[in-house]
Amino acid sequence: LGHNDLKAEGAKSLAEALTVNTALTSLDAGWNSITGEGAEQLAKAVLEHTTLKDFCSIPLTNLRSDSVTELDLTNNGFGVPGAIVLAALLPEATALTFLNLANNDLGSANEWAKARVRQAARPGLDLRTPTF
Repeated sequence: LGHNDLKAEGAKSLAEALTVNTALTSLDAGWNSITGEGAEQLAKAVLEHTTLKDFCSIPLTNLRSDSVTELDLTNNGFGVPGAIVLAALLPEATALTFLNLANNDLGSANEWAKARVRQAARPGLDLRTPTF
């Protein structure tokens, strides 16, 4: 579903679909300019979806099980929903020592999403965010 201009309304529909689809294991909704309430709803649905293993190349299962030490998410375009998901999972991912988030559809209008990820990152995590 990446690069389909879903925006907030499309994200809300996708979030609703995730609540009933229990078979889905991977979802790419990157580069869709999803912000606001749509981003919040999609991120919440992703975090609550028990069989989803990755979202926009964010390895949900590995972050939850604290089994990843380095993660390069450059150019995945996960946008605001991905930033919210990462912010929720980073405190659990204590083994993670390096995270590159460059170029992920988070322009200057989404400073709050960037701040959310930075706040969730623990001291000692090498967080790379050029043009995040």
